[in-house]
Amino acid sequence: MRGTCTWLLQQQFPDLTTTVETFQLLVDAKRNIAKWVGRAQAHVFRRLSLLRLPAEVLADLETGKLPIKDAEKLGGVPEESLPDVGREARHRGVDYAVNRYHASTGERSRSLLPTEGVKSVTARGATDHHGTR
Repeated sequence: MRGTCTWLLQQQFPDLTTTVETFQLLVDAKRNIAKWVGRAQAHVFRRLSLLRLPAEVLADLETGKLPIKDAEKLGGVPEESLPDVGREARHRGVDYAVNRYHASTGERSRSLLPTEGVKSVTARGATDHHGTR
C-alpha cells in the first residue's frame, strides 16, 4: 500500500476534480482499514505515519529499542526535519526532541497539546481555542 499511495500522491493529475477524487479514495481506504482491523481511524493514521520514518528509526522500532508510542510521536514531524529530530531523540529522548522541534518552529504538537474543548482564561474571561466564549 505504501508504494501505491506514494505513487498516487506524486502523480500530476489533469484537473482538480481528479486530484480530489484520488485523495478521497486514499482517505476511504484508511477508513476501511480501520473498520477491518477493528481500530480507530486515528490509530490507523498514526501507524501509517510510521512509514515516513527513516530506516534507522524503523530498525530501532523493529528491535524494540524504540517504543511504538515514541515512534508515533516522531511520525508527526515533517519528513525534511526527521533526520535532525531523530538524531536528537537518540541522545536526549523522543519527548525532548519532538517538543524542541515544535518550539523551534512555533508549531504546536497536536499529540502533546490538545486544544479542542480547552478553555483559556484572558482578562476578558474564558474562551476556547477559536476565541469564542
